[in-house]
Amino acid sequence: MQIYTRQLRVRHYEIDVLGHVNNAVYQNYLEQAAVEHAQLLGYSLAQCRKLGGVFVMRRIEIDYLRPAIADDTLEITTWLQQMKFID
Repeated sequence: MQIYTRQLRVRHYEIDVLGHVNNAVYQNYLEQAAVEHAQLLGYSLAQCRKLGGVFVMRRIEIDYLRPAIADDTLEITTWLQQMKFID
C-alpha cells in the first residue's frame, strides 16, 4: 500500500531531563503520522467508527540513529500493511 512520509521539527518541550527526545514521545510522532496517513487515504477516525473499527498500531519499529534534540528535523514514514474491519 501507499507509503506516507512527513517531516517534523522537535519542539523544546518534548526534550527530557537527559537532553533528548524521550522514547515515549517517538510513539506520539508515529501515531500522528499514521493518523494523517489514514486520513489521506479517506479513513478518518469518524469513518473508521462508521465502519465499526478503530485505528490500532499493531507494530512499531524505531531505528535510533542518534538522540534527537530540540530543533532537529525528523522524517517519519508509515504504511498500511493490512486493514481489517470486524463485524
